[in-house]
Amino acid sequence: MVQFDTTNSTAADRRKLWVNGVEFATGGSAPTLDAEYGFNNNYKISIGSALTSGGSANNFSDCYLADYYFIDGQAKEATDFGAFDDNGVWQAAAYSGTFGTNGFHLFDFANETGIGDDSSGNDNDFTV
Repeated sequence: MVQFDTTNSTAADRRKLWVNGVEFATGGSAPTLDAEYGFNNNYKISIGSALTSGGSANNFSDCYLADYYFIDGQAKEATDFGAFDDNGVWQAAAYSGTFGTNGFHLFDFANETGIGDDSSGNDNDFTV
């Protein structure tokens, strides 16, 4: 899980990363306070790759995405999406909060034929 919150007054808390419920240091310099970036700013969103200046996908990720949530306008914690079980193993849980105006939830495996369909209620569907 990645949390990106440029409105946070603490520079080290503007970008956070969790893997299986464990927070990792992100390294590098923190995003500038109140900075705006391309994601959620009327740009094409490409999941699992970077985009060239011409809008073509490249630099594909080598990973497995089990779920993909984008929560617009809220800084969530890993515990909003799962918890550790009695054996200390991270278990994902369905998110039950709000998504904001541009938020979406993809990879809802209840409907495998519509992998790009947004199940958040915002109808922000993606082209596969």
